[in-house]
Amino acid sequence: MASIWLLSALLMLVGLAGAIRDLVGAYRASGPRSFDLFAPHVAFPVAYAGLYGVGSLWFAHVLGPSKVLPLYPFCFVGLLAYLGGVLAVSFLSRGQAMADSPQRGWIPRRLALATALLFAFSATLSAWIMLRTGIPILSSDVETSRTLILPQVGGYVYYLARTIAVPSLLAIVYFFLHRRRLSNPARLLWLAIAALGLLALAASGYRNGVVFVLFTAVVAYSYLVRRVRLWYAAVFVAVLLVLVAAYGLFRSQGAIAWDTAAIARRLLHEVAVVPVGLANILDKFPSEIDFFYGRGMLLGFLALAPGEQPVLGLLLKDLLGLDYAGGGFSPSILGSFYLEFGWPGVVGGMFLYGLLLAFLFQRLRRHPSEYPSLFYSFTLVYSLVAIRTGLLNDIFAVWFLVVLSAVHVYCRESPRLSLSTLLARLRGGTQ
Repeated sequence: MASIWLLSALLMLVGLAGAIRDLVGAYRASGPRSFDLFAPHVAFPVAYAGLYGVGSLWFAHVLGPSKVLPLYPFCFVGLLAYLGGVLAVSFLSRGQAMADSPQRGWIPRRLALATALLFAFSATLSAWIMLRTGIPILSSDVETSRTLILPQVGGYVYYLARTIAVPSLLAIVYFFLHRRRLSNPARLLWLAIAALGLLALAASGYRNGVVFVLFTAVVAYSYLVRRVRLWYAAVFVAVLLVLVAAYGLFRSQGAIAWDTAAIARRLLHEVAVVPVGLANILDKFPSEIDFFYGRGMLLGFLALAPGEQPVLGLLLKDLLGLDYAGGGFSPSILGSFYLEFGWPGVVGGMFLYGLLLAFLFQRLRRHPSEYPSLFYSFTLVYSLVAIRTGLLNDIFAVWFLVVLSAVHVYCRESPRLSLSTLLARLRGGTQ
């Protein structure tokens, strides 16, 4: 039996080495200025290999190789299924015309108004929540206080307040799209909106909202303005990881300690959560807990209904018998698919996820305007985070995309139909 796990681990390493070789070859062929770092066949496999690979090595160092080897077949098959979905869309999209340069599809005046109104609404809700429950980041026990907000104010109000991430992102986008025609006070205003929104998200005790806004803005900039070069992206990701680890230390210890060794240990802990989450799911499903058969995924969309709805991460935390301060359980993306349908869920789920990301990417390449760029950028960033946390473990993503889509409906440019044109069409239709 052990030889099967070792063979799977070897195949995974060989497959990852081949993928890295292909990426290096594509980078050399396209050049640093045109290489797309955020394509679905680049960003996701690299993050997947890093999180599951480095995480499993640290997991093996702590608990021994016998705990890690059973995970490799899932990691290997999951990555192959994802790449199969990406390749299927690429094959079906051959010959389709792609746009050569970024386009504009939103009316700037409407974008400015929508951003301002959304910010005023969500900021008011955030202020009301903080006045009623306190500011979690200033609490002596951040991990506990941040989880007490949801039952005190209700899920509907709580997640509407967290949509302050949308106007924060839109303010950044408006700034880098229209900064040349803005006065200096106007530039400061849009940057202030973005900064206040990020501050509200950070004050709530959750890091993901800040990560989503900043990372999505960088990816969107790469498609709406100009390509982000490899070294700039590497520096941005490195700084972001350090800040995430430092924030995690502050949240758990209640003090900022810029200790290099402590931050490094915290980073390893954050990465080790990936294989640990998958191992916990494999240990309990289906021997002790029956598969969910799609119910877990459905919980994320039920959050849009009024009233307090169950959250998958907290539900899994209770089912697995885990007791720790903070939020819910992170099953990892493979664990999310396995707890629904087992092995078929991993293969089919990762294949469909590859199809989804590749479809959104091809749509972006055909219409590189604001909405396709932001929709794909957010979905990609959410996917990278979901490798660690799991899919729909936090229903924030559903709310974000719903609000973003509503903004698109309001801001998009639509051809005006004059009265004479309408009468001409009516006459033509009656003949």
